Amino acid sequence: MLDDAQVLTEGPAILQYLADLRPKYGLAPENGSLERVRLQEWLNFITTEIHAGSSPLFDKSLPTAVQETVKAKLFRRLDIVEARLADADYLMGERFTVADVYLFTRSHASKRSRRLPNERVRLEARQVCCSGRDAPGRPR
Repeated sequence: MLDDAQVLTEGPAILQYLADLRPKYGLAPENGSLERVRLQEWLNFITTEIHAGSSPLFDKSLPTAVQETVKAKLFRRLDIVEARLADADYLMGERFTVADVYLFTRSHASKRSRRLPNERVRLEARQVCCSGRDAPGRPR
C-alpha cells in the first residue's frame, strides 16, 4: 500500500515502482529508454515463464507425469536464463537491476522447496552473488 492508500499489485509493477523511487541506485533503466523495455521483457519472462511456470510444482496432487512435463518446460525456460548469463554478469548485461532481484527470489524459492535441481552453474552463481549482497543498490 502506498502512502496515499493506493494499492499496487503485480511483481513487475511493484519492482519498477520501487526502483524509480530511488533512481540513484540504478536498479532500473530510465523510463522511455529501450533498456527499460528490455527490463520489462525480463520481468515479464520471469513472471510468466518462471514464476507461473513453477507454480504447478507446488500442487502435490498432480500426477508424476504432469509434474515431469511441467519441470521439462520450466527447465527449458531456465536454460534461456542460463544462456543469457553466459554472456553477461546480470540479466541486463553488466548492470544489476530489479530483474535480477526478481529472478533471485523465484529461483531461490524453487531451490529452497527442492522443486528444482542445481544444474545451471551460472544461475547458481547469481544466487550466491545476490544472497551475499548488502543491499540491492550496492554492486559487488
